[in-house]
Amino acid sequence: MIVNITEFRKHLGKYLDKSRNEDIYVTKRGSTICILSSSHVDKLQLVDSLVGVLPMNSSLEEAKDERLARQ
Repeated sequence: MIVNITEFRKHLGKYLDKSRNEDIYVTKRGSTICILSSSHVDKLQLVDSLVGVLPMNSSLEEAKDERLARQ
């Protein structure tokens, strides 16, 4: 859900409740200034999203080097 900062301020409680189930993107003059999301992340879903990102024998330094090489 996208909401402008004025609306967000007027109805803060409403958007805090909604953030339990969906991300709230707060905008100012058309640009996103923050994202409000639930602190209750499904940990298994998070792990599943990361599986296969790095090879098992990869080091942290190799991952950093690879990321920097893409920039």
